[in-house]
Amino acid sequence: MSLSFCSANLKPRAIVLLAWLFCSMTASAQVMGGGLMGDDWLSQATLVVYNSNDPSSKALAKFYAKQRQIPKDQVVGLKCSAHQEISRDEFNETILNPLVKQFHDKGWWITQQIEGNTIIIASKIRFAALMRGVPLKVLKEPLPPGKQPPTNPFGQVNEASVDSELAVIGVVIPDQIEGYINNPYFSRFLSIFDAGIPQILLVCRIDAPKLETAYRIIRDSIEVEKNRLYGQAYVDIRGLPKSAHSHYVGDQWLRQVVEDLRLYGIPTIVDERPGLFPTGYPMANAALYYGWYATDVSESFLNPNFRFKKGAIACHIHSFSAKNLRIDSKTWTGPLIERGAAASIGNVFEPYLQFTHKLDTLNNRLMSGFTLAESAYMSIRGLSWVNIVVGDPLYRPFPRKDILKEGAPNASREDDIWQLLTEQTLEWNKGEKIAATEQLEEAGHRFKSGLIFEDLGLLQRADRHFERALSSFETAHRYYAGIDDRIRVVIHRLEVLLEQKKKPQAIKELKDAIALYGHRYEAASLKAYLLELTPPPPIPVTERKK
Repeated sequence: MSLSFCSANLKPRAIVLLAWLFCSMTASAQVMGGGLMGDDWLSQATLVVYNSNDPSSKALAKFYAKQRQIPKDQVVGLKCSAHQEISRDEFNETILNPLVKQFHDKGWWITQQIEGNTIIIASKIRFAALMRGVPLKVLKEPLPPGKQPPTNPFGQVNEASVDSELAVIGVVIPDQIEGYINNPYFSRFLSIFDAGIPQILLVCRIDAPKLETAYRIIRDSIEVEKNRLYGQAYVDIRGLPKSAHSHYVGDQWLRQVVEDLRLYGIPTIVDERPGLFPTGYPMANAALYYGWYATDVSESFLNPNFRFKKGAIACHIHSFSAKNLRIDSKTWTGPLIERGAAASIGNVFEPYLQFTHKLDTLNNRLMSGFTLAESAYMSIRGLSWVNIVVGDPLYRPFPRKDILKEGAPNASREDDIWQLLTEQTLEWNKGEKIAATEQLEEAGHRFKSGLIFEDLGLLQRADRHFERALSSFETAHRYYAGIDDRIRVVIHRLEVLLEQKKKPQAIKELKDAIALYGHRYEAASLKAYLLELTPPPPIPVTERKK
């Protein structure tokens, strides 16, 4: 089923709205002991859940809890199925009810009676990390005899992700299980500790096709956040016309992502062609990837040499992007993680477009210094739905704005170059373009850095300073030692020449590059561009019949 955008006027599944109103007035009581704490408090507010029938799940849980210094009594084993898919009854009996009991027995919730309802007014636990081995999906439940199915598509959905169902563990829900619950954290710009909604649990899972990859997610996240995530961003916009109506909004999200990335000083490469980045496209230094819309991981990600940068965030919107986290060649979430990303998002069933993660919000919150879990849940409209977040919930890839200038004690020379690029891109965006250019050119020649000149060329191209961009890309090509990097710079020059309406020169440079680099896997991207520019003549009808 294709990803759909449903615009029906629908009512979400009922919730006790009084709880939201009451708790918004008692935000200061959300965390036991009160108030928003520093990063150490994140660990004190995190629950780790593993499958006690799976020894590898328990070992992973113990490793994560030790690395994050999570209290031992907040590491909970559940005797649940080894399968990714479970029934609603299994979910209730083996996961939901045992966890609710833990919250009550261990005093993690403070409750109050309001108009005959037991309302949670404070919670010690705000994050949950589900370990590999905990089931992924709650299967569709047949309607009881005599019950008429709802007429709207949302109301017919009672299948869900385990993660999203646990996100509303503290919400009072009637017997009806169809539909979604409005997310009161959606589009907020607040730490979960200050949001006034203690019933909500921010659930992520540390999961991957391979067990060793799950361990790598933990190690990479903790290592990268000691400094920050540096690298290139790649954004794959579909280039849909406005006549695409409801689907056009997906491209709008991604265009906003591009704008925000540049405002935050992140070097960004954008593809607005109808397909994905072409086969073989050399996506070097990929720290961020946002894209849509293809069924399975493909094109540039099939390059056997491709790996994301350590700590990367990689997100691709598709209806069933996370339907199976045990394979690394189909769908998107598992393969992106297996190719080196530390975090991703996905859907285990059809979400409808407006109920996927809103990528511009997700990116904005990450850039603003929120944790992965906070950023992901601020970007999703509905809970008790079909979405998941893969990664360490406490991972903060970018520092909060208040500590952005404090320095990086673990910085390497490579990080120094990335920091320079970030700082000068910020200066460029403030209007200090001449000074920023001088700084980047001086550093680029001093370090003989193709990277610096490539990113200077991207800035110049975005400002439509085409001749300057061509010159910067030429210098980058000269300084780069790697053929894959040189191929990418050739593509940049090609796109600038096409924007200048210089197609013959673009074709000549393409053919020259193919003659030099045609033996490389990455050269497939050059050949794809050449085929677009010089398509073969159509086959006559008479020959087709033969």
